[in-house]
Amino acid sequence: MTGGQTLEALIRTDRESFRAQAIDALAQFAPEDRDLAASLLANKGKVTAGDLFYAWRTDLRPLYEELEELAEDPKFKTYLTKKLHFKPDDADMVIEDVLDARRDLARDETILSVYPHHGDDTPYQHAYATELLTRSIGTIDDYFGRYTRYHEALELADKHQITLCDPHASWLDRQKSAMQINKERRAMTAHEDARLEEISTHMASISADPESIVSRIISYGWDYPAVMDLRQRYQRHVDALPHSDQKNPTKLLKIFEKVTKDFRDKEADRVAERGTHTGLRELQQIHEHIYNLLLEIFDQSSAQRNYLLVEVQKHVKLRQERDLILLVQRNREHFIAGERQA
Repeated sequence: MTGGQTLEALIRTDRESFRAQAIDALAQFAPEDRDLAASLLANKGKVTAGDLFYAWRTDLRPLYEELEELAEDPKFKTYLTKKLHFKPDDADMVIEDVLDARRDLARDETILSVYPHHGDDTPYQHAYATELLTRSIGTIDDYFGRYTRYHEALELADKHQITLCDPHASWLDRQKSAMQINKERRAMTAHEDARLEEISTHMASISADPESIVSRIISYGWDYPAVMDLRQRYQRHVDALPHSDQKNPTKLLKIFEKVTKDFRDKEADRVAERGTHTGLRELQQIHEHIYNLLLEIFDQSSAQRNYLLVEVQKHVKLRQERDLILLVQRNREHFIAGERQA
């Protein structure tokens, strides 16, 4: 499994792939691993193996790596043999003993920081933490990596109400989970289908009149906020004119054409590219339609343009939601088909 943010995005588009990854994370974290994690709980669950992992990653692991590098540092051994007059073999033993002592002391300090004493008794978690942190760096990293994926899988599955079939559960529990997963899939599909119908109705109502400005903006697929930006640029140019010229239709039209030229050309090319055979007459008509639609938008009052913005944004959001639902359904069907073939 990957990072939390990435998994959240995966759940939005492909719950089944997340479910498969989460179940794999459960499979990789065996019952004995879970027993150890449970033994590392303290303070009524407020302290977990995750807290020990944080202390390992930030404090203890860097020190362990430094000690391993020091053990291989010839300068350290040279100092012991030349300055303290140890024989080479004795120097190796001293190095090993010193580093082991430092490692043990650091480990005990780290464990104590996570599980402090309360009274005279040593918390029972110390023994389990000591056993874990006495392992090799690679083995400790592996355990905490599997623990993190396991914990994240359960947390996200619970948050998004996704049923997981634990490979280490009993046969009966696995059967119950499988039935719940099938029920969950059917419920999700029914909910999505109902929502798709609602979206279709809303989108149709927004673009009911094909000749309306909203319908034509939608049919062209324009970025309407970009059109609003053009309108603001146009207004700035108009405001910069002498007051006597601000009502001159010829000058206003020239400003309109100058401000919108790049947009009109780009949109005309885009529409033309969608056609199979676009002759000069058809291309001229495309330019005229785009030109006239922009004129209509620019001539609208501020309140009318804001209304258009609201309606277009509604349609865009509905389309995005529809496309997401369809993607989710395609991903689910693809996953289930692969499951049946396996």
